[in-house]
Amino acid sequence: MITFRILGPLRIESAGRDCSPSAPKLRQLLALLLVHVGEVVHIHDLVDELWEEDPPNTAVGSVRTYVYQLRRLLVAEGLDGGRLSSKHSGYVLRVAPETLDLTAARRLAAEGRSELAAGRPQHTARVLREALALWRGPALTGVPHGRYLRAIAAELDELRKHTLEASIRADLMLGRHRDVIGELRHLVASDPLDEGANALLIDALSRSGRRHDAFRVYEDVRKGLRDELGVDPGPELQQVRMAVLTRQRTDVAAAGAGSRRGADARAVPEPP
Repeated sequence: MITFRILGPLRIESAGRDCSPSAPKLRQLLALLLVHVGEVVHIHDLVDELWEEDPPNTAVGSVRTYVYQLRRLLVAEGLDGGRLSSKHSGYVLRVAPETLDLTAARRLAAEGRSELAAGRPQHTARVLREALALWRGPALTGVPHGRYLRAIAAELDELRKHTLEASIRADLMLGRHRDVIGELRHLVASDPLDEGANALLIDALSRSGRRHDAFRVYEDVRKGLRDELGVDPGPELQQVRMAVLTRQRTDVAAAGAGSRRGADARAVPEPP
């Protein structure tokens, strides 16, 4: 079976072999057809992607040549040539859903979000980790990016990030606070002003008994937001800060009550 992978380096695999095209523009065209699998991509959009502001006079003819070459490659690997067809002044590539990693990742991510909203963290964590395992690095690595693929690559990076954050939320619901701190540190390091990731890190640290570290993370992001963007922390960060404060006060009160009970017990005289 031939499979297509774009969540990382672009690859076409057939019987365990990498049979991806090596020509940069052929890879670029294939990538754009795959991210719009099952949809017609107009030939002028393909020209815009491949040459942006400076297409040659032969651009349309060159696109048709690239499509012909790509169809030949797919047929040579056993795919029906009709899967890549011309339609309405454009081209459409149709592949079985299970053969494209992006289709599987989107399906699993949507299922995981639904399970999380329904309050089923165990299934959420399993499904979203399965989705995350499909990424082998930044999407569309090794493919030249024109105006469309640049935006799509950024969109797919956001999909991975949101999938990871949802997976971590499920882990926190399951009590795996210490297990996710490292991942959250990495997320925050890659985007220090990401309020969602910072809120999750603060919560994980607090639930792990590291409230001093949690408050330090809050102060770091609060200062960064104020200095760089001129804004205060949003509702999610403020709510998690209040949760840490409430948890701290509750623990102090419980510790004080425990001490008083112990003192009272010691003060009761033993019966004669």
